[in-house]
Amino acid sequence: MAFQAPRIHGHNELDYQELLKQVQTLQGKLSAKTDALLRLARAEVERIEENAGIVKLEASPAARNSVRLSSEQTSDGETIGRQEKLVSENRQLEADMASVLSTKEELVLERDALVKKVERLSQELTYLLNGDPKRVVEDLDSLMAENRYLKAQLDSAQEERQTIKENLEKYKSVAEHVAARRQAELGSTSKDEGEKPTVAVVNMKQIRELLSSHSIDLDESDYRALSNVLLDLCNDKQMALAHQRRANKILGNRLYEVEQRLQGLEAGKSPRSVSPRLDVIQK
Repeated sequence: MAFQAPRIHGHNELDYQELLKQVQTLQGKLSAKTDALLRLARAEVERIEENAGIVKLEASPAARNSVRLSSEQTSDGETIGRQEKLVSENRQLEADMASVLSTKEELVLERDALVKKVERLSQELTYLLNGDPKRVVEDLDSLMAENRYLKAQLDSAQEERQTIKENLEKYKSVAEHVAARRQAELGSTSKDEGEKPTVAVVNMKQIRELLSSHSIDLDESDYRALSNVLLDLCNDKQMALAHQRRANKILGNRLYEVEQRLQGLEAGKSPRSVSPRLDVIQK
């Protein structure tokens, strides 16, 4: 409400003006202080309200539970996610383990089947190589070594047989030729004094007899025939010597195998050498 000054005349009017100015000044100061107090009051009220809200939240169990529940729900969600992931990985590992165990069982069955098959094959080979069902040899390696030795002997015998056959054919042809010439000489009617019998030899014995005899004169053709016969005999002896060397080599290899086996027995090894393939399959 505005202050209305009364009308005063004379000397009192000056005093009144001064008082009016003082009143206005006091009113301005009062309004300024009032505004300042209001601002301070508002700030204090706001501070009190904030403190009251914090105290209320701290004092309220429901508020504390809600805050704790929200944080727990967040951590529980993360934990559940991790647990679900672990469960999924565990199931995958269980499936992989079952697959590995199944594969292992199949491999074990296959290994057992292969071991039995090798045993059957060993028995069949023993029977086939021995040719005698009563003679059963457990050591297949020694049996194979003996079979190689016998095969080498058989090859050598076949080569010797072929050589002997060729020599027999050659001697047969020479004998037939000599017999034909003798028969022609006996049937001949002309017998000249300077004519002499033809030399026909087949072996070393006949050559010795011919050379030791002084009743037969030898010419160039006779010496040529003797040279051919001696050359054939040298070739035969050389071939026989080669066969003998081969047979000696076979016997030497066989003797070496026997010595190695005896050394193994003396060193305390197993009396029978198991095939290395069987050891690999059994492992």
